[in-house]
Amino acid sequence: SAPATRAIRLPMEQWKAMVADARREYAITARNLERISLMDSYVQETFHLSFGNRIMKQLRMYVPVFMACGGKELEAIDDLLAKKLMRKLEALNPSYVRSKIEDFKARINDIFGENSMPACIAYLDNFEIAHCS
Repeated sequence: SAPATRAIRLPMEQWKAMVADARREYAITARNLERISLMDSYVQETFHLSFGNRIMKQLRMYVPVFMACGGKELEAIDDLLAKKLMRKLEALNPSYVRSKIEDFKARINDIFGENSMPACIAYLDNFEIAHCS
């Protein structure tokens, strides 16, 4: 829904400098790192899955760039976790995951705030629908 704009050529070095600036200016807040840690603990206890170092590294790179482009911190966290973490649920027993979905959605809302993680909640809703018996 954004207006059409003219493409620009951006040298790699300039792109890297812009990313470095974004990482300095828009680092993930301590509050959201704590929230991510709480969610990671819940996911480990409930599903025996971990965010892992790769997802944490991706969060630390993606969130600042997303924010530098005008997005909000929680939007970026929600987007990445919905795509990277929630996808890991597909490898688990669907009946078990389905039995935990309502608790998981409640926990997400408790940790991040009501309606703050719509992509994660939508993923769980879709999982529930797709794996109905």
